[in-house]
Amino acid sequence: MLELVLKKGTLSDANITLDDLERIRAKEFNEILPILEKLIQLDLVQRLPAEFAPSPMLISEQVKGHE
Repeated sequence: MLELVLKKGTLSDANITLDDLERIRAKEFNEILPILEKLIQLDLVQRLPAEFAPSPMLISEQVKGHE
């Protein structure tokens, strides 16, 4: 799930595809909300007004890893 959020940049019901849902073994966006909430509690994802995005901490770590 975290990999999907990192890949897309932001994740919402509007930008997730059926292929994305199949890869994470879900049939609809609502099924992944508990997982996203857990990632928020772990400070790995942040909730934006209409979508979820990687935590700024993860983005900075990803940039450091590519240097």
